[in-house]
Amino acid sequence: IFVCNKIFDSIPSTSSATQQQKLRHTMAQDSADTPTSLLSIKRKQLLSLDAQKKALETEAEAIVSELTAVPPGGGQPIGIDTPLVDNEGFPRADIDVYRARSLRKRFHEIQTDHKELSKMIDGSLLEISALMNEQQSTT
Repeated sequence: IFVCNKIFDSIPSTSSATQQQKLRHTMAQDSADTPTSLLSIKRKQLLSLDAQKKALETEAEAIVSELTAVPPGGGQPIGIDTPLVDNEGFPRADIDVYRARSLRKRFHEIQTDHKELSKMIDGSLLEISALMNEQQSTT
């Protein structure tokens, strides 16, 4: 039961309430079952986390390509960390400053989410490994 609660606690908070309820119901049914069912639940969770991580990576690549692309009219690209003001302190006239700030903000959010997902994936891999070792030692 402790491991089932740990699985539920590691679900990202972005999951809908119904998904969490379904998972809790599934885990309650499987808590009396063998470690194999727990192992399959962990594997499904790991695949879900991996899919989320890949989606974040794809979104980050799109943002970086937009920020580093040369504008159609020529000039400097927006850049990931270049100043959004000119030498006199006024907003750059050659870019959409609001769009640049929004993209940069989302990029930093993605970096943070990616780090958290990576930690969760590492933890899941360790738990799966422990379950597999436990299963092999009992066989």
